[in-house]
Amino acid sequence: MIVARPAMARLCHLKNGTKRTSNVYFASSDERKPTVIETRMPLRTSVRVACRRCRRKRAKCDGQPTCARCEEVGETCEYDTAQRESKGELRAETARLRKNSVESDILIRAIASIPDPHMCRMALQGLMDGTLSRDDILREYRDKASDSSGPSSLASQAQSPFSQQSTLYASRSDDPPTCFDQLLTWRSCRPNPSTVDAVTPPPLSLPPLPLDAYAVHSRQIDTWTRTGWTRAHIRHLIDALRTWDYLPFCLFCEDLFLRDYDNGETRFCSPGLVHAILALSTRLINESSDESALLPSGWLSSQVLFNEARTSLSDDSGAVTLPDIQALGILAIYRLRRGLEAEARELAHVFATRITQFCQRPLPDDELRDDCSKARVITYCGAVSLMR
Repeated sequence: MIVARPAMARLCHLKNGTKRTSNVYFASSDERKPTVIETRMPLRTSVRVACRRCRRKRAKCDGQPTCARCEEVGETCEYDTAQRESKGELRAETARLRKNSVESDILIRAIASIPDPHMCRMALQGLMDGTLSRDDILREYRDKASDSSGPSSLASQAQSPFSQQSTLYASRSDDPPTCFDQLLTWRSCRPNPSTVDAVTPPPLSLPPLPLDAYAVHSRQIDTWTRTGWTRAHIRHLIDALRTWDYLPFCLFCEDLFLRDYDNGETRFCSPGLVHAILALSTRLINESSDESALLPSGWLSSQVLFNEARTSLSDDSGAVTLPDIQALGILAIYRLRRGLEAEARELAHVFATRITQFCQRPLPDDELRDDCSKARVITYCGAVSLMR
């Protein structure tokens, strides 16, 4: 009688992925010939694509149109399907993107060709608000390019809110150019012979002005400074600073500042802030040759305007108003532009401390409450960024 007894159990993996358990038995006879009885284990069910919920939960999915787990919780079972695009579709998408890029370049040139900076700003604002479409600007730009000898047609003028004024600037040869046209020529301007012959010119004397691009302010003398400059010249310098260095305009609200500057109000404008902006703008224009009080070209040094700003701030009991606090931040940037990092860091620290204390005050209960809140937030965020 032969009695089989188990000797060992081996788990084998086949090439096709199935598993096989081999139970080996040995007989009790002298031959001890093993008897192998193979038992196959059931295959594990696997799916190629799991639904989104099972993938997010890292749970097992049965791959059905509505899997069991999603059906239990009552959620919609969704699968991500592979999207295949042909070469023709890819070429069409590439052509569309290339066309958009070309139109964007033309749009930038069209906006930059607007002579009046205020009209240029209106065009940009219209694009952001949706009141002005890209097609309107591109259509007018193409009309002007095709008919450069005369003004645009009435139809094209009616399609854009800034077309009439921009056409007026382009068609009249006796109108003064804008600040962007005159910006590079400032470096080569020379004072009158009387100014050159003067041994000691008076402080804060009037330098040779560029052509005024702001007809409204061309004959109005600025009352915020002792320079004797016109308001057009002040606005000219502000536009030049905005063109090449936008960082200072993150410290104050420009719209509120210009509104109070024109109206003579002191809620968002002060002599200290005006002098600080002029000092930074003059430093930007004159660059490294800005060291003496009166430059060879006749321009005032930015250091003179910086001193005027510091004097205005000290006269106002240490910058307690919002525009004077903003002036401290502008002066910190001015010191940084001159390479005086230690003084710039000190001014920035004072600026951040003052605006933090100012924001703890209650807002005024009048019609300018929202404007004051907006100006505070802009200045505080600018102070935090400047300290970093």
